[in-house]
Amino acid sequence: MKLRLAFAASLLTLAACQAQPQTGLGTNPQTLNAQNSSQQNLQNITTQGVIDDSDISAGFRPQIAGRLQQEAVLRRGNELTFATRALKPIQRMQRNDLSLTGRLVFTDRLGSVKPGALATAVLYQGERKIATALTDNDGRWQITAPAAGKYSVRYSFDNPRWKINNYTWQGPEADVQGATDFGETGLLPGTQNGQAAWIHDVYLKSLALFEREGVPLDWWKRQISTVWPGSGDYYTSYTVTLTGAEQWDVNGHEVGHAIYHQALNARSQGGQHKIDECYSPTLALSEGFATFFSGAVHLSKDDPDARFDKFLVPRRAPIRIENVPQDVCKGQRNEWRVASAFWEVYDTHVDGADQLSLGLKTIFGALGRRDLPTAGSTVEAYQMLLKSIPAEQHAALKAGFLQNTMEIQ
Repeated sequence: MKLRLAFAASLLTLAACQAQPQTGLGTNPQTLNAQNSSQQNLQNITTQGVIDDSDISAGFRPQIAGRLQQEAVLRRGNELTFATRALKPIQRMQRNDLSLTGRLVFTDRLGSVKPGALATAVLYQGERKIATALTDNDGRWQITAPAAGKYSVRYSFDNPRWKINNYTWQGPEADVQGATDFGETGLLPGTQNGQAAWIHDVYLKSLALFEREGVPLDWWKRQISTVWPGSGDYYTSYTVTLTGAEQWDVNGHEVGHAIYHQALNARSQGGQHKIDECYSPTLALSEGFATFFSGAVHLSKDDPDARFDKFLVPRRAPIRIENVPQDVCKGQRNEWRVASAFWEVYDTHVDGADQLSLGLKTIFGALGRRDLPTAGSTVEAYQMLLKSIPAEQHAALKAGFLQNTMEIQ
């Protein structure tokens, strides 16, 4: 993974499939700092450049943008609209009101059909937007039409917490004369545009993790924009840029950066970095926590060899966070070791000196404390944890961090 600076970034046109994003290796640090200045007290983030993880994956693939253009059935400015398939037909309901319902589903990367939860359904009359509704956990939505007439539905992966930029999907169209079920709509499996749901699924799994672990979400105040396909894998200024929808571990890492930015009282930093080398403690903290977060989202807490098998840093795959290879640089200046230290005190697998399993609620609560100094290193983050857990857990916390080569006193 490399986090690079570029003071004169180029613009790469993704041919109408999205607005022209700033690409290359980064953005002007002064511009980024200005954008973040109003949020400085809340975020406590020092950014010297875009968080660009270009060593993390295979990189930009222009063929994805080309396929998305070919699959589009409609273009409105930078927005591409794609076809869907009807899985259940439109039905008139036995009621006299004008309530409309429907359901969205998608096929995940493993081929399972899943509900399109937390997507947006937009009701149109012609090209006039009438109303919107968020789908529930089962992918269902409900809207009341203002009058009888012909209506159509369009879907997007857009909600108050995140969105996938510039893509919508056609839903059904019906002549509404009473309560109507618009049936079940599915994204087309095997298409490039259908893979956008795989990115959405990473966010859904992140939210499910927070709910499962009881993590409050009062810190999630800004919507995270998602650009795909991007020129690289990186995060900057509330925007995640991704190269491959199938790279679940890479995408979880980048979402982890966005979560770190909003949730934690911790700094980020620019600069060159590779996962097995040492660099600044601040850079290692932000990178390591992002990898830990991806692990918490996707991996089992009791796995004796928790690892990322495929996409995350292919030259060193599998990236083991339970059992770090001996040749990896030791200490808090290495992101792999940092990820493993957090995993050690989070997971439930007993391994050597690892006798502690802190819930994610405790970890986020401790590292998000605004009454403590901002963490600029993993040792400082350890101090925040130490001040937030019972005294009887202190020895186990220290042992877990020491086992992962952190310089704890």
